[in-house]
Amino acid sequence: MAADREQQLRLGASLKLDAVGVSVVTGLRRRGVPAVLLKGSALARRLYRDGTYRAHDDVDLLISPLEREQAAVALAELGFERTGDADYAEPWIRREDGATIDVHVRLPGADAEPQSAWKVLAEQTRTLRLCGEDVEVFADDALALHVALHAAHHGPGAAQALEDLRRALTQLPQETWQRAAVLADRVSASPAFGAGLRLLAEGREVARSLGLPSAMTRETAFRSTGLPPTAPGLFRLTEVKGLGAKARLLGRELVPRVAFMRSVSPLARRGPTGLVLAYLWRPLWLAGHAPAAWKAVRRARRTAPR
Repeated sequence: MAADREQQLRLGASLKLDAVGVSVVTGLRRRGVPAVLLKGSALARRLYRDGTYRAHDDVDLLISPLEREQAAVALAELGFERTGDADYAEPWIRREDGATIDVHVRLPGADAEPQSAWKVLAEQTRTLRLCGEDVEVFADDALALHVALHAAHHGPGAAQALEDLRRALTQLPQETWQRAAVLADRVSASPAFGAGLRLLAEGREVARSLGLPSAMTRETAFRSTGLPPTAPGLFRLTEVKGLGAKARLLGRELVPRVAFMRSVSPLARRGPTGLVLAYLWRPLWLAGHAPAAWKAVRRARRTAPR
């Protein structure tokens, strides 16, 4: 009985996220911003047709980099606040219901110029009927590329990403992986594509048959080994050029947006005093995790020197 209850709660949460995703896609569409739904039902409907539950706790969308500002307007109209900045995605949260959205302007590991990559990937979609609306999702070739890049981005400790990849390797034919390799080359993602595949034994055989390069970019080497807290921020700090850019990045890490603090810290949600205390605690928290983060950065530099 308890298991049935838990399953019902999970399904309810998934349906809620589907509804959130569809509402955001339609809100973006009203602003003239096309979007591709990346995960959630976009993966579950294709790779989990045996009825196995696929957990997801946010909505991921891919949009054109040129439409970022229009997307921001649409999300604000829907009650979302931006919680941070990233080079590949912007996280947003809606305080009234806790819904979170990651708005991608590129796929992690795809190093082509973002707008050029968008043009390529936007041609690799199909329509999915979800909550009474048609939404765009990746067709099989782009889906194969995406699950491999997602696994590479999150590394060997990401059970969900690895299960997505395992199912894709089992269900998609070799011809699909061959076309995905061509697609990876078109968006400069071949090193990350290969790194993701090699996280699984069956993927290593596919990578070998496709002749994918074993050499990795430094970011792929960094991501594909699994990351401790604060490591991504420290990696960006070591990679960005110029003292001014480093100072701005460090400032954003030490004093992030209020919406971000409230999304990650229960203390920050306890009114103004709690928010101040959370900001005071953050430098100590970052310092505590810095040694492990620095080891991850050094490991990436040894694996993929310039």
